[in-house]
Amino acid sequence: MTDSTKKAKQNMASTPEEMVKILANFSFFKPEELSQRIQTLHEGHFPTLAMDETPRPYIDASEDPRGDISADYIEEFAMKLVDISKKSREDGNILWGRIQGTKYEAEAQTLVADTLRSFGVEDVREDFFPIRNAQWEPTKNELTVISSNALEEGETEHNFKYAVTPFPSGLTSEDGVEAEVIYVGQGTASELNGRNLEGKIVLLQCDFSAGGPMYSTGRTAYSRIAAGTYGKAAGIIAWWTLPGSKQTATRIGAMGGGDSVGEALPWISIGYDDGLYLRKLIDRATPEEPVITRLCVQGKMEDGTQRQSSNVYGFIPGTTGKSVVMTFHTDSYFYGLHDNAGTAAMVMAAAKHYAARPLEQRGHGLVVLSVGDHEHPGVGATDKFVEQNHAFVRDEMLMVLRPEKLGLMALTKEGPIQSKSNQAIPAMQMITNKSPLLLDVFEQAVNNYALPTADFYYQDPAADETHFHPPFAKFDDLDAVSTGWAISSYSYHSTIDYDMGIISFKLLEKYARAHIFIIDALAGATKEDIKKDGHELPTKSIYSSDLFKYYYGNF
Repeated sequence: MTDSTKKAKQNMASTPEEMVKILANFSFFKPEELSQRIQTLHEGHFPTLAMDETPRPYIDASEDPRGDISADYIEEFAMKLVDISKKSREDGNILWGRIQGTKYEAEAQTLVADTLRSFGVEDVREDFFPIRNAQWEPTKNELTVISSNALEEGETEHNFKYAVTPFPSGLTSEDGVEAEVIYVGQGTASELNGRNLEGKIVLLQCDFSAGGPMYSTGRTAYSRIAAGTYGKAAGIIAWWTLPGSKQTATRIGAMGGGDSVGEALPWISIGYDDGLYLRKLIDRATPEEPVITRLCVQGKMEDGTQRQSSNVYGFIPGTTGKSVVMTFHTDSYFYGLHDNAGTAAMVMAAAKHYAARPLEQRGHGLVVLSVGDHEHPGVGATDKFVEQNHAFVRDEMLMVLRPEKLGLMALTKEGPIQSKSNQAIPAMQMITNKSPLLLDVFEQAVNNYALPTADFYYQDPAADETHFHPPFAKFDDLDAVSTGWAISSYSYHSTIDYDMGIISFKLLEKYARAHIFIIDALAGATKEDIKKDGHELPTKSIYSSDLFKYYYGNF
C-alpha cells in the first residue's frame, strides 16, 4: 500500500511562514552573480533547441525574382553599424551609440553613402546641417550605495556601473547628492499618499508590460513625484523593468518630444537586475540603518553650433517618371540593432537588388533616404530633405515607404524562464490615406512572404514621414502618401537587442523582398491610383490624442 506521507510534492511551501523563510535571502546576491546563477540553472532545466523561425510557406528564392536578397548581406551590413556603436562605448561615452550629431552618426552615414555608390548608384548626395534640437550629453553619471546594513562583509559601497541618464535631467553638484533612498513602487497616487519624499532619493519602478519602454508608467509617475505634492525629492532612480537589459535609453518625459519635463529633478536609470538588487537592499534597511546612496547627474545640452548631422540619399532611376522614397535612420542609442540597424540593412539589401536590375526592369524609381538627426525627438530631418528637393517631392514622388525597427523576435517568458523563440513580433502597418490599393498590395506582400502583422493599420504619421504631411510639412502643396510597417515593442532603445540576439536576419530578408514586391506591384500605378477613395489625415497628433491620455492616466 502506498504511503501518501512519503510521496514527493511539487509545492515550494505549505504555509505563508514557510514561504517567507525559504525565500527571505535566497535571491539576495549582487546582480552579476544572481544573473549567472539563474543562467546556469536555466541551462540545466531548459536545454537550448536549435531551430529556425517558425516555418511558413512563402515564395521560394528560386522562383522569386527578388530571391537574390539575402539574410547574410543584411546581417553583414547591420553588424557594421553595430561596430560603430561599440567604438562609441570603447571611447568612453556615457551615453554611447551612433548618437545623432556625433562622429559616430557621421561614420554611419558615410558607410551608407559609400555603399550606395558601390551598388553603382550614380546620384548619391549628402546634405549637412546643424542638428535641429539641442541634445542631452551626460558628462557624469554615478549611482553608488554608500551605506547599507546588507552590503557584503568587507564592502563599504556598491556602484551601479550601468547607471545612465539618457535624456535631459535636472543636475546635481559635481560631487552629487547623498541621501536616503526609498522605494515607492510604480509611484501611483495610492503608493505615494502619506509618504514624505522631502530630501529623499526615490526608487521608481517603471513598468513596460503594456508594450515596451516607449510606454513606460514612469512617464506619469515621474511628473507626479517631480510636481512636489509629496515633498521635494532629491532625485529619482528610474528602474526599467526589462529583464536581460543592462541599459535602456527611454524617457520619463511627455510623449511626442516633451523631454524637458525631465529637467525638474535629477534622475538616473538602472536596468532590471540592478533595480532588484537595490530594492532588496531597501527591503533589509531599518529606520536606524537606511540605505544611503550618492547620486550624481551632470550634463549639458549641445545644439547646432556644436553638432552637425546629415541626410544621405541616392536616386535609383526607373521608367515611369515617379519614385518611391524609402527611408530609414542610422543614429541610435547603444547597439541600435533593433532601432534601427537591422531595418537600415534591410533597406540597403533591397536597394542593392533594385540597383542591379537593368533599367528596363524597373518600374518606379527608388530613392533610398538615410535620415539624420532622428532619435531626439524621434522624427528625423526629412524636413531638410523636403527643403532641398521640394519640386521632386511635389511632382515626382509617388509615395513614402517607411519601415522602422523590423525583424524583432518574441521572447518566451515564464517566471524564471526567459529565452528566445522562433516567433516574430507582428508589425503595425501605416497607410496615411487608407488607400484601398495600398491595403490590397500590402496584404499580398504579407501573404506572399508570410510576414507577421497586427490586425489593424493606422493613419497617423509619427516618425520620419511626418514632415511630408500637414500640419508638420513646411510646404502645403506636397499631397504626400506615406506607408510602411513598424515595431517598437519590448527591446526599444535597450541593450537586449544585441546581447540576446533577438533580431532575425532571415525575417529581415523576407521584409526586404516584400518591400521590393510592393514597389513592383505598384509599377503601373499612378499617384491618382493610390489616392483614389482615400481619407484625410487626423487633425491631432496621436501623441497628444485622448487615446494616449486615457492610457497614461491609468498610472
